[in-house]
Amino acid sequence: MADNGGGTGGGNTSVYWAVRHGSKANPQPPATYAGGGAAPRGNVAVRNVVEGHSNANFTAIGQPDHPGLFKVILRFRDADWNKVPADQQKWVDSVATRSGTDRILTVFVPAIQRAMPDARTVSPGAGRRSTQWT
Repeated sequence: MADNGGGTGGGNTSVYWAVRHGSKANPQPPATYAGGGAAPRGNVAVRNVVEGHSNANFTAIGQPDHPGLFKVILRFRDADWNKVPADQQKWVDSVATRSGTDRILTVFVPAIQRAMPDARTVSPGAGRRSTQWT
């Protein structure tokens, strides 16, 4: 996990994020895809959104420590805690762990096996929920 704010990972008010499979380095890093449509398996496309298609098999998701689940880790720094709405602070405090001056919230999200999209006909982000920050 990067420092994100202290300058070592995502300073200058940017958002640091990483996607990885398990705790080991990816033996086959994705290739960059510049074509239209969805990124093919084993590729990543960087446009106005970052979209990738892992080369890992569905059965490898979360192996070996949380099979079939994606692990999402959110960090809340004490320095910014007052920016979190009060009703959410109470909930996060009840489920997060502490690491120094940070609250760490870990959520496991079930993987859902879906049919492979046809990269020639699917536009980026089609059929997926998108998240916008305001």
